Amino acid sequence: MDPILFPVTYKCNLDCKYCPMKNSRPEPDMDKCIELLKDTHEEWVYLTGGEPLLLDNIEEICNRIKSLGKKVGITTNGTIKNDRIHLFADRVGVSIDGDKDYHNEYRENSFDKAVEFLKNIVGKVETVLMFTLFPENEHCQEFIEDLANSLNVDHLQITKGIVWIQLILMKKEIAVKQL
Repeated sequence: MDPILFPVTYKCNLDCKYCPMKNSRPEPDMDKCIELLKDTHEEWVYLTGGEPLLLDNIEEICNRIKSLGKKVGITTNGTIKNDRIHLFADRVGVSIDGDKDYHNEYRENSFDKAVEFLKNIVGKVETVLMFTLFPENEHCQEFIEDLANSLNVDHLQITKGIVWIQLILMKKEIAVKQL
């Protein structure tokens, strides 16, 4: 079964050059969304955004989802420190777009924060270094593989860019239609 992608917010603290998500829709009704999760059979719910760690109640949201018997993953840009994330998430994915120069060009000089975020959670929670591969950053793939190994993350996720965007938009439309 596919995991559920749950955009818990469309707000973000970054203004990434290519991101279609920031402020793209009104904020979701959490109670209604969590209620919908009760009837699903998928094991994993991935909280996405925007930036989920901007939510003051992210821990409560995760705990409510986990009370339904689901596992919770959080996808983050890694720029907002959260010393408790390992207590309420089962898996944390941090997006890094390439080497420092490439990443910083597209994500507002956030490379060092994202790497530091991963360093701080490795060994505390299941970790994923998430790399979206585009023709423009394919020269960074080996760097990303080496970075994942040096950080000792649990998983390296390399996704082809156009497929990733189509999948997010498709799942987002399905989720919106269900509301």
